[in-house]
Amino acid sequence: MMLHELWLQSGIGQRRWEGLPDDVRETITVHFTAKRGDRCDFWSNEDVSVWWNRLCDNVLPEKTMPFELLTVLPSRLDVEVNGFNGGVLKDVPSAYNWYTEQYGMKWPVGRTGMVFPDR
Repeated sequence: MMLHELWLQSGIGQRRWEGLPDDVRETITVHFTAKRGDRCDFWSNEDVSVWWNRLCDNVLPEKTMPFELLTVLPSRLDVEVNGFNGGVLKDVPSAYNWYTEQYGMKWPVGRTGMVFPDR
């Protein structure tokens, strides 16, 4: 099952920022701020509420990438949640470590499939 399908089935996308309890918004803000570089443009100053509501809007991109390796390479939800640099989930590898170990590349996407020469 694709991660996006899990997101849709969870119903989280129906939970707008304004409707979340204060403690939940605080928790999301802490994690988003700490892992901003894994979730969006590293230099973005986008407010967490704008980012969250955009996720909820589920807007389809204007175009897709020509080929996405993640559609054929198995992934792990816990690794994806942990992010490229890790540190969100204890005892779960970062996406960088997991993908380089599993596939010999740090970003298994069609446009930047970076294969390491020692593999």
